[in-house]
Amino acid sequence: MTLDQFLKDANMRPAQFAEAIGVEASTVSRWLAGTRQPDIRMAVRIEDATGGKVTPRDFIDAAPVPAASEPSP
Repeated sequence: MTLDQFLKDANMRPAQFAEAIGVEASTVSRWLAGTRQPDIRMAVRIEDATGGKVTPRDFIDAAPVPAASEPSP
């Protein structure tokens, strides 16, 4: 499950979740936007706070795949 889906299902605002796990609301916003990923310790804290519904693996699976670089001429 994604963090975004968990927050929707729990009817929780990102700022509320941020407060619950001890980070800034902007940090959670970056995770939700996909511009940042939590480090492994924070991912475990997220897993604990969500009752195991959002796991560290969920962030890995949701990570954008970098585009292949163009071959040099």
